[in-house]
Amino acid sequence: MQDCDGLFPGVALAVIGLLILFKAYRDWREGGLTRRVAASACASVAAGRLVQVAGRAVGEATFNSDVLGAPCFVSRVKIDAHIEKDESKVWQEVYANEQGVSFYVEDQGGRVRIDPASADLELIPALEFSSTEPAKLKPEMLARVERAGMNAESLHGKLKEIYAQQYQKRYETTGVPVLGFFLRVVGFLARRPYRPELLNANPVISSMRQAALKEAAKNAASHLPLRCKEEYIQSGDLVYVLGPAQETADETGSGAGVVIARGNPSNPFLIGGGTRDEVRRRMHKGARNTAYWGLGVTTVAAVILIICYYGH
Repeated sequence: MQDCDGLFPGVALAVIGLLILFKAYRDWREGGLTRRVAASACASVAAGRLVQVAGRAVGEATFNSDVLGAPCFVSRVKIDAHIEKDESKVWQEVYANEQGVSFYVEDQGGRVRIDPASADLELIPALEFSSTEPAKLKPEMLARVERAGMNAESLHGKLKEIYAQQYQKRYETTGVPVLGFFLRVVGFLARRPYRPELLNANPVISSMRQAALKEAAKNAASHLPLRCKEEYIQSGDLVYVLGPAQETADETGSGAGVVIARGNPSNPFLIGGGTRDEVRRRMHKGARNTAYWGLGVTTVAAVILIICYYGH
């Protein structure tokens, strides 16, 4: 069995499959907490307990989402590019971003503050778009695109702009290991230490580098099919939150208040779009799909290892 070429791939697939199954278990377990934890009114949330609240998202401080530019409290976006890899074309993630600012969940009796930092998000997709099938936007998503003053062409342009920015950041002079190593060798031979901040501060070199990077980024994005998924919570949206309530200074800073936040990294902390039942159904569906993938990968690994064991 030691001479089997499939031994290492089999073990690697087995580890990956088990990790996927563990993630599915955690997602299913977190979804189950929505049944076991008692619901609380926003005005009566007590610090030191795991609580769940539901209501409308309200607040003043917002930011604009990456693609549609929608004012929101929490957002998540993922952009994939259809690139060539190993003589075939695959969708590969080129940009992912989660953002959030403090907001309130408000019900009929009051409100409670939410700090979304490090929260597990179970949001409703606001936009799912692919430049390869621009006409397949769902009616509600098309309405959001039109409200943002955009169409399929400008939406694709926005994705190319974001991709170009990421491409430019990735290939900055100080971020390219080979170029950085070369400049360090030159500095050593010239007995002058390599200082990238001085190189970047040179106006001629800096302007030439930025122009070259922008052109390269533009060219890299111009021909690639792109797709995106954007999710967010806006003012007035139904929102469900499960997490630990903690004492904090109130919004005026003059007394004690309560905030629902992650706190300890091991604490469960979930922010979902929609009602509690809608969030739980989505989580359980996602956990089942993840479990199917995990079982598939683990089964393939088991077959490879069995063949290795009995074939050698």
